[in-house]
Amino acid sequence: MQKRRSFLFVSGNSPSLVQDAPVFNPDAIVFDLADRVDNDNKDCARYLIKEALTSLDYSNVEVIVQINPLDTGFGPVDLSVISRVKPGSIMVPKATSEMLKEVDLSLTKIEEEESFEARSIKLIPVIDSAYGVEYINDILDSSNRITAIWFNAEKLLADFNTNRTKEGDEIRYARSRVAMEC
Repeated sequence: MQKRRSFLFVSGNSPSLVQDAPVFNPDAIVFDLADRVDNDNKDCARYLIKEALTSLDYSNVEVIVQINPLDTGFGPVDLSVISRVKPGSIMVPKATSEMLKEVDLSLTKIEEEESFEARSIKLIPVIDSAYGVEYINDILDSSNRITAIWFNAEKLLADFNTNRTKEGDEIRYARSRVAMEC
């Protein structure tokens, strides 16, 4: 696997950005179906990314798709549709160990149905809640598909109902805990 030094986040509902993303030569492109797409455009974004991964050339970049949280109606559909076009990784927001075990099982079934190499789709849990910080060790142990963790400080602060300061003291513990567990 190549090094992941630069990530380009691209809104899943922007055809021009989806098409042009590889031009910027990032190590990884993260097609976001969750945070950058409003609820009215979730279905369109999902199918835009599915078609892009089927027809455009992303061979020189790692492709990661951030699905919607599984506790929404969008997340399970995202997982089913997107995993069938075999992105490199699925980014899972609001990750819990139980959720990642469920995603792992779903991916295994899809890989068998589609005749993909076993465990070819990797997972990147998003640590974006107090729960995620507290149980990060369980999250990391939940699947051997996990190749990275994404720490989303802004979502964590929303979970804490607090604001970010210039000094960043409010995320120091969480950031340190994530780094130590990794």
